[in-house]
Amino acid sequence: MADSLDMLADVLAYSVSLYAVVGRGLAEKEKAALLNGSLQLLLGVSAFLQTK
Repeated sequence: MADSLDMLADVLAYSVSLYAVVGRGLAEKEKAALLNGSLQLLLGVSAFLQTK
């Protein structure tokens, strides 16, 4: 299950990054970076909470 969630997070992060890079402005790139960071933080916190 954890492997599947990790792969899903990777796909979401790469998809958002590709969307932001192709013909988008700086504001969209900043929003994509914030979203990617938030997704990684959420995944990290959920993994931490599961280990308790």
